[in-house]
Amino acid sequence: MRPLLLALTVLLAACSGGGGAHPSASAGPPVSSPIPAACAPGQTSAPAPGLASPLPLVTLASGLDQPDDLLWDGGQLLVGEYRDGRIAVLGDRGGLRLLPGQVPEVEGLARLGGELYAADQLHDRVVRVAADGTVSPVLQLQPVPGAEGVDGIASDGSRLLVPDSARGRLLFVAPDGRVERAVGGFLRPTGAWPMPDGSVLVADENAGRVERVAPDGGRSVLASGIGLVDDVVAAPGGAVYAIGISRGVLVRISGGAAQDLVSGFREPQGLALDDAGNPIVSDLQQGRVVAAVAAFLLLPAGPPPRLQPGQPLCVDLVRGPGFTDPVTLQVGSPDRVLTQPGTGSRGEVLPRPCPGTCWVQVGAVSGGRRSSVWLPYSG
Repeated sequence: MRPLLLALTVLLAACSGGGGAHPSASAGPPVSSPIPAACAPGQTSAPAPGLASPLPLVTLASGLDQPDDLLWDGGQLLVGEYRDGRIAVLGDRGGLRLLPGQVPEVEGLARLGGELYAADQLHDRVVRVAADGTVSPVLQLQPVPGAEGVDGIASDGSRLLVPDSARGRLLFVAPDGRVERAVGGFLRPTGAWPMPDGSVLVADENAGRVERVAPDGGRSVLASGIGLVDDVVAAPGGAVYAIGISRGVLVRISGGAAQDLVSGFREPQGLALDDAGNPIVSDLQQGRVVAAVAAFLLLPAGPPPRLQPGQPLCVDLVRGPGFTDPVTLQVGSPDRVLTQPGTGSRGEVLPRPCPGTCWVQVGAVSGGRRSSVWLPYSG
């Protein structure tokens, strides 16, 4: 036998294990690295039944007691509940909470110098609402028999903008309640919005139109035929939105005309803009608040999922038609972003381990636009 053939024969005999003093290693199941668990959903799609729009619609809250005027306030939404005179807060962990204090027939809301102001329609006045719920009168208007009192109010950063609804005037009011200036000639002004150039947009409800009041007091009509227009807002990009109570619509104003953007509201009474430029509408008779997604919006929180070790949370957002800009998620340490949505609609966040129910705040940023949500989880 040739030497090479002899060596192969000896090697095969050794590998067969026959008669060997040392058994071969166990052939047991193969060892593999654990496969990361798929992200767990922690949000809800929150549809808005009964409404029609070319934009995606998301219900931010329901079951409210006649939600009226709105104020976007530093990442949270304040909602005046007209019937019970309470101010609800949306956007904090745990969903909806009520501020202390009560304002009868609460209408407009405004923030000025860190203080919260509200319109008390029942007594035709503007009040200051302290953090402990104390309500203090700031401006007492002159009631008109048979006419509802003050409605929406706003702030331009240095003064309050107060539509004196019953007397057809727009008032510029100092924080201490002094009326610095008045512009009259409206039928029933019910909403105001300050513009960067110092002008003010005014919703003239009974005239069914939106007007612009220039810094020198000159007036021009932006659009008419809206039908009991109750409020108006303007987005940083130039889009102007208004709500019409009698027609149950949210409209976008462009080129002197109002185009229906959302229809089917039972009684739209409040209008605000979030930090992404999405218009938000309160539907008083339906007890809900609905966002029309013009840019992007993180979906509201759902039931808390139980996470396995190392399992991330899914973070889903809705995009408006034509909005294709990349979106970046942000969280605080030690929570981590594992996957960015980019130009898509889903990212992943790995929150810190939690033995009970915890919350992680997720921000989404695209250019100067921002959305945020608190998501619950356990595990």
